Amino acid sequence: MDSFAKLPAERQAKINARAARMIAHDRTLRELRKTLKLTQADIAKAMGVTQNKISLLEQREDALVSTLRSAAAALGGELSLVITFRDGERVALQGFGEKLKKGKRSAKARKPTAVKEKALAAGSLNTD
Repeated sequence: MDSFAKLPAERQAKINARAARMIAHDRTLRELRKTLKLTQADIAKAMGVTQNKISLLEQREDALVSTLRSAAAALGGELSLVITFRDGERVALQGFGEKLKKGKRSAKARKPTAVKEKALAAGSLNTD
């Protein structure tokens, strides 16, 4: 008998639910669309493009962030870009594929973040 089977049923259920959530988070755009029971035509209409464009997008290995942001919105969600560092620190990126609000400085004009300062201190960021 394996260790999992020895756990109380309530604990097994929690583990299974968490595993299902983790698996659900690793989806292709096509799988996500199908899970939401949407057609390529539904997404195309919401994005203002043709169904063929959605078909091509689902087959691509690389896409513009702005296109992915539009697709996420068409699916009813919001795109987030997060960098996860080896030490587990997570930093959300902003300003990619979205128009900056009036009065906001561009990413280049912003002050260095704690992560950038950390990289500079470690000598792992080239400033040339």
